[in-house]
Amino acid sequence: KLLVFALVALFALGAIGPVALAEQEPVKLTFWHWWGVTREPLLEHMLTEFTETYPWIEVEQVVQPWDRRAERVLTAFAGGRPPEVIMVQRYEVPQYVHRNLIIPIDEYIEKYNVDLDMFYESELESFIIDDQVWTMPMPTGGATRFIMIYNSDVFAEVGLPDRAPETWQEVWEWSEAITQTNADGSLARVGIDMTNPNLFLPLLASNNGHYLSDDWKEILWNSPEGLAALKFMAEHTIEINGGAENVAGFFTGTDGEAGGAPLYTGLQAMAWHNVSVFFHIENLAPDLNYGVGTMPRNADNPDATGHGIVTDGWGYVIPRSIPEEKYEAAYLLVDWLTTKEQAAGWFMLEQMRPSPVKAFNENPLYWEVNPNWDMVLTALEADVSVPISPVYLEISAVIAEMVELATYGVMSPEEALAWGAEEAQNIVDDFWFFQ
Repeated sequence: KLLVFALVALFALGAIGPVALAEQEPVKLTFWHWWGVTREPLLEHMLTEFTETYPWIEVEQVVQPWDRRAERVLTAFAGGRPPEVIMVQRYEVPQYVHRNLIIPIDEYIEKYNVDLDMFYESELESFIIDDQVWTMPMPTGGATRFIMIYNSDVFAEVGLPDRAPETWQEVWEWSEAITQTNADGSLARVGIDMTNPNLFLPLLASNNGHYLSDDWKEILWNSPEGLAALKFMAEHTIEINGGAENVAGFFTGTDGEAGGAPLYTGLQAMAWHNVSVFFHIENLAPDLNYGVGTMPRNADNPDATGHGIVTDGWGYVIPRSIPEEKYEAAYLLVDWLTTKEQAAGWFMLEQMRPSPVKAFNENPLYWEVNPNWDMVLTALEADVSVPISPVYLEISAVIAEMVELATYGVMSPEEALAWGAEEAQNIVDDFWFFQ
C-alpha cells in the first residue's frame, strides 16, 4: 500500500509520467551535442534528472568537437549507426528531412499532450516541414543577432534622445550626426556598421519584404522592398562611412583586446548584437552607459514593422535508422531537453539566455540579472521565421556576395540585387531539377 501511495503521489506531482508507471525494457541512448566547456556540467545535471525521472533510460552524452561538425554528423548517418539523438543546426533540419534521415515526432507530441503553443511561433515554424514536426527548439534562434546596443553617452554628446532608433531614417540621421572622420578620410568614430550581410534578411523583413516562397521554389527578394533594403545598406556604407573598405579598416585598427571594442570605448555608438552581449558588457565594460533597442523599420513603407528573423538556433533530431523500439525513449529525451522547465528552462536561465518557451522567460530572476530583459522579450515577440530550404547555406553565400558587391560599390544596388536573385534562383532551380 505504501508503494502504491508513493507512486500516486509522484504521478500527481509530475515527477513521473504515465509511461514510468508501466513495466519498461531498459533502453540505452547515445546523445551527441555541442554544449561543451562551461555548459557541459549543466547538461550533465539535466541528464541526471532525466534518468531519475525515466530510470529505464540510460543516456550516454558525447560532447562533440566543433571541427568538421556537419561532416561528422553526415558520416554518422551514412554509416547507418548514428546516435539516437543528435543536436543539429536549424538550417540542417530541412536537409535531413529531405534525405529521409530523421523521423517526425507528431505521434509522440500527441501522446504526451505537448502544447506547441508554448513556443514562440517564429522559433517552431521552420521545424514544421510538410505539415509534420521534426524537432522542438532549444535554445532560441531569435534575439540572437539583431538586438541593438547603443552608447547613451555618445548619444547625449550629440544631442540625441536616450533610446534606440526605431526607423531606418533615424538610423541614417543619427549615424550621420555621430560619425567622425580623420583628415585623411578614415573613420575616427562610427555611428553604425551596415556592411554585415546578415542584416539583409531582417531589413527585408522590416520592410514587409519576402525572401523565399513557402514551397522553397522561388526567390522573392528582387522586389521594391528588397531594393530599398540593399540600397539602405550600400548608401549608408558609402555616403556616411566612406565605403566598406573604410569600415573594415576602422575595425581592424580599433578592435584590439575584447574590452577595448569600439562600442565599449565610445568609438562606435550603435551595434547589432546577440543576447550574450549583456554578459560581455558586465565582464568587459561594466561602466558602459548603454541602452537597448530592436530592429528598426522603414518609415517610408506604411506596411513595414521592425523584425528580427529566426535562422539560427538548434534542435534535437531522432535518426530514422536507429532501432524503432528506441524511438519513444529518444523522443522523451528530446522532450526533456526542450519543453521541461526543470531541464530546458533551467538550462537557459543558468546562462541568462532566453528560452524558446514563452512562459520560461517570465522567471523573475531574469529581471534581477538583466534590467533590459523586457527589451529581449520584445525582440523575441517581434522576430519572424523565414523559409529555410535544404540549400539555405548556398543561398546565404550568394546574399553575402551580393551585399559585398553593393557596399564596396562594385555594382549598384539595383545590379547587385538582380544578380543575387538570379544566382540564388539558379541554385533553387538546380536543387529541384535533380529531385
